[in-house]
Amino acid sequence: MGDAQHWIVLAEPALGHGVGRIVVDSFSEINRLAALATGGVRPRLMVRATPGVDPHTHAAMATGTDDQKFGFSLASGAAAEAVRRVLAQRGLELAGLHCHIGSQVADMTAFERAAVGAACRERRLPVPRITVEPGRAIVARAGVTVYRVVSVKHGASGDVLVHDVPLPADVRAGDLLAVPCTGAYHHSMASNYDLVRRPPVVAVRDGRVRVLVRRETEEDLLRRDVG
Repeated sequence: MGDAQHWIVLAEPALGHGVGRIVVDSFSEINRLAALATGGVRPRLMVRATPGVDPHTHAAMATGTDDQKFGFSLASGAAAEAVRRVLAQRGLELAGLHCHIGSQVADMTAFERAAVGAACRERRLPVPRITVEPGRAIVARAGVTVYRVVSVKHGASGDVLVHDVPLPADVRAGDLLAVPCTGAYHHSMASNYDLVRRPPVVAVRDGRVRVLVRRETEEDLLRRDVG
């Protein structure tokens, strides 16, 4: 979340606007929220737990193993300690546990291992309400990215957008290439590397087009340069 002041700038509006739940994954966040919980505002916190399971996805997208920086480890007891600290603060309310085991997960085994049903039955406890947030599965198909071919050449081996999808042999400069299923992260993770301007975002419905985010200009790229 950045430095302490930056974190507070984000947390205070969240509390003021009555955000339903705030996910915490460090003890310092619990302390800061407790300090901000004044004036009758009682934040509802979800403790992010790391279940220690391998989701069998790309290493950069695996967030459920014990060596991740996000979340409190179940194995080490840190998650239980975080729950105790939230419960000990009269100004905070424990809304539940949060778990994110990874992205691009195609094998459901990891989710089954992270499930709590069997453990609840063993201890004769009621199964808690479980909410699933399938982000990419919802928004990915809503976006299509259109590229205009500038030139045709053999690039570096690392410049791979998708494997095992051959392009037509007659691709020429000026052609348009459409890549589907890019609604999740394509625009939000786009960069200005080499001063490339980010494209506009347009909505298409019933044959009508509406600009949601305008195309970047050179002025946009240079606006923050003050030296």
